[in-house]
Order: sequence, then structure tokens, then C-alpha cells
Amino acid sequence: MCDFLLETIIIQNVESWGGEDLYTKTLLAKAASLYQLQEYPKAAHILQELVKISPEASVFAKKLWEKCLLRQKPGWLMRIRAFAVGLLLFTAAFIAFEIFVVAPFFSKYHANVQFAHNLLLLLGILILIVGEMRHLWLCQQHIRRFIHTAQQRKMNN
Repeated sequence: MCDFLLETIIIQNVESWGGEDLYTKTLLAKAASLYQLQEYPKAAHILQELVKISPEASVFAKKLWEKCLLRQKPGWLMRIRAFAVGLLLFTAAFIAFEIFVVAPFFSKYHANVQFAHNLLLLLGILILIVGEMRHLWLCQQHIRRFIHTAQQRKMNN
């Protein structure tokens, strides 16, 4: 429906209706629809073009673009997640080893092994959190840089 409406807006050269810019409003609706359909790359592309057209685009468009980028998980993030989950599973096996072998037979090493399993658990969780935070930061930086570049181009033209 949005494609038909966009085509009609362009053909009829309708700029606004009731004080609202129909073209940007329809593009935003199309991007929101694609986001709901989990077609994040297409939605992100439309939102990127919308920001390129109007760098002062609504806060909603920028937030939706950020959500689209966040939903697109890059390969490095998936590898970090896999490593963190592997480390947490190893920690679970290490705890089982502590419970069944160290505690009953080597009680003098129990405190050291407990410290090691706590350290492994903390390291796995920390790696996971740092990876997710880095992804969030990179998405926000990408949007800020793009908006800044688009504003500079608008001012130069």
C-alpha cells in the first residue's frame, strides 16, 4: 500500500496535506511496516534515505533506524556471543568438577578453585556485555556520522 501511495504522491506532486509532509510520513510508515515484518536491512535503507532527504528527520525515524541496525547482528557480535556462551558452559563444567572432585578429595584447593570459577563466570558475562555495548555504540556512531555528513551536504548545496 505504501508503494502505491508513494507513487501517487510523486506523480501527483503532492507536497503536503493538512500541514504534514506526506512523502516523509509515508516513507516512515513503510519503514515501520518493514521493521514489523522483520525486514531490517530494507527498513534501515529507507530510513537512511529519509535522513539523507531531511537530516532534521523526526526523532522517531532516527530511533527506528537505530533499532534496525541493532537487530542486524554482525558476524563479529555472533562470534563474541558464541565465545561467551562457550566460556559460560565451560564454567558450568568447571563448577561440576569443583563439586564432584575438588570439594570431596582436595579440600585444601577448594578456595582457589572457587575463585577460578567465579572469575570465569564473571569473564563470560563481561565479554557478553562488552560485545553488546560495543554493537550499540557502533550503531549510534554510524547514525551520528551519517546525519552529520547529510547535514553538511545539505548546507553545501
